[in-house]
Amino acid sequence: MSELSSAGSDLRCCRLPCAFVLASFFGTRHLVSEATAHISAARYLARRSALSIVLAALVVVALHFVEKSWAGLISDVGLKHTEIGDALERPVDRGTYSILLQSVAAVTGVFLALYFTAVSTVAATVYTGVSHDIRNLMVRDKLGNIYVRAVAFLSALSVFLLVEEASGGAAYHLALPIVALLAGFAIFAFITLGQRAFYFSDPTVLSDLVVGEFLRWFRDATARGWRWGDPSFQEEHRKRGRRALQSLIALLAFSRSHEFLRDQPERNVLSRIVFVLRVYLTGKATVPTKSRWFGETYEHRQWYLTDSTAVSLANQTASQLTPTTVPDVRWVEKTLLDPVLDAIGEDLRANRGEAAYIALTSLPQLFEEFGKQFAAQEGIEWVVKASENVLEAISHAPEEGSQSGVSVLSVASIDMLAGLAVSIEVGLYRRLSELDVAALKAKLEAARWARDESPYEFRLPRAVVETLEELHTGVEFEDVADSEVRTPNWYVAEIALNRLAWSAHDEFGACLAHVEAWYPQAADRLNAVKRHLAAGAVLAHGLELAWKLARHLESLPTVADQLGQVGALNDLRRPQWDWPGVPATGRIVPPRDTQADGRSNPGSGSPAEHERGSGLPRPSGALGWRWVLQGAG
Repeated sequence: MSELSSAGSDLRCCRLPCAFVLASFFGTRHLVSEATAHISAARYLARRSALSIVLAALVVVALHFVEKSWAGLISDVGLKHTEIGDALERPVDRGTYSILLQSVAAVTGVFLALYFTAVSTVAATVYTGVSHDIRNLMVRDKLGNIYVRAVAFLSALSVFLLVEEASGGAAYHLALPIVALLAGFAIFAFITLGQRAFYFSDPTVLSDLVVGEFLRWFRDATARGWRWGDPSFQEEHRKRGRRALQSLIALLAFSRSHEFLRDQPERNVLSRIVFVLRVYLTGKATVPTKSRWFGETYEHRQWYLTDSTAVSLANQTASQLTPTTVPDVRWVEKTLLDPVLDAIGEDLRANRGEAAYIALTSLPQLFEEFGKQFAAQEGIEWVVKASENVLEAISHAPEEGSQSGVSVLSVASIDMLAGLAVSIEVGLYRRLSELDVAALKAKLEAARWARDESPYEFRLPRAVVETLEELHTGVEFEDVADSEVRTPNWYVAEIALNRLAWSAHDEFGACLAHVEAWYPQAADRLNAVKRHLAAGAVLAHGLELAWKLARHLESLPTVADQLGQVGALNDLRRPQWDWPGVPATGRIVPPRDTQADGRSNPGSGSPAEHERGSGLPRPSGALGWRWVLQGAG
């Protein structure tokens, strides 16, 4: 037993040094890990501040060399032996110089502390429950960042000048006006930023920052940007642009979730969204159609339009056709418009008709832009989606007459909704009526189609840009191959104008189809749920649009004839315009139909027989009206 106890004692004695060694090893390892983390943090801070430190040091060095030739500089500018020259050559009092720099360094530190205190207080009270996208906006605030960097630079410059003066250097003459200007900027800018910090309780004030970021990345993705043809740059621009849009939508959601932001702040965000979409639609044609800016989405192939190899393989393997990847050309519109339309429907369902109406009032200019950019079909698709949200919400709203305020706002919202298609048609008409076909043809014939930017210089519809890209590829190949046969510019111009004619034909046809279908269907749907006033508003806008179409059809054939004029390429397939009601018999005819109670409702609706609005039928007798544009036959 004694031998066993002695052996156990020896074993314990051996374990104690081993445990101590292991503990020392793990402790040392932990210290090394901590030191490595601290070094990494220090390196990060050094990288972020290195540029400012180097710049401040360079300014001090430059002041040193300027001070050596100070008297010569005064003589060179012709101020020698003048009152101003004598004042500039007067020696700087070293004591006052040192006190000035010390005061500036101290005051700038106080300014930075006060500014960060104000921002931190607002962030702690308002931004604790918001998404990361919104919190990140405060960090990206450009005004605050510029001020902080400028004040920090002034503080560092003052310290460097103090160090140089303490080491026996001279008191620099030029340092005085530089420090004075920067100090004045720090003082007065602090007043502006201090007042602005109180507005940070409303995060929507940062929406301009987000809008500027998106438009900058979008501009870089167009043919005017740097490295715009590089897919890597295109992808990076899309990612950064998407992040900016997500921040903008996060601001909209935040403003809608807080009652104190439901009024003007929400309207400000909506106006920024509409502004971004208008600018985007205007410049969208300058982005290459296959750019990575659009990203990719899947599209299912149709059996009858797919090549035989893919169809045969699918049949033999008893599988479906694999979808193809195509550019997601509507990702910006979907990102911004979907939340806006959903918000309108939510407001109507919650009996917040005023908010829904105000949101709808911001859309007509946007939908007019759809028409101007030959995107009427896309605009009409958005009208249909908005209709589903609005009509579904209106059908569950209080009945007309039960709550007068809610009823009036519902009718007003329907009125704005029905006017969106009118805006699309007006935009398309304005674009076509302002189109100078002869001037456009001359520009197309004078263009240098071997240049990469050439297809995007004319802001033509996307379908035309695709055609121009194909022609540009051919011309570029001819240059590389040094071909004897070259594509003439007149050929490019005629192909492009014919494609433009087809685009105008298709977009205008979409407007006509919308007139014939949407307005009667929407009125019937509202009539079915006893929303007669809203149905009357829809019918009134339907008549307005029909009248506009009838008026516009009097001038559009001239533009269409110029676009479709047969040139040297007489074998091109050109659009055939079936102009309804041109030239003399165009009129809007509300044919005989039935009212809601089954009685016959004869109509006579020539625009000449009605002054605007005076001939509109009353809601109780208007629910069965239909419009057609009676053709020349």
